[in-house]
Amino acid sequence: MNQTADQLLDWLAKELPQLRERLARTHAAIEETRRKLAGN
Repeated sequence: MNQTADQLLDWLAKELPQLRERLARTHAAIEETRRKLAGN
C-alpha cells in the first residue's frame, strides 16, 4: 500500500504542472467563449 501511494505521489509530482497548464488553457478558452457570447 505504501509503495502504491509513493508511486501515485511521484506521478502527481510529474504530471501536476502539465495538468495545471491544461486546466488554465481550458479556463481561458471558456472565458473567451463567454465574452464572445456576451457580445464583447
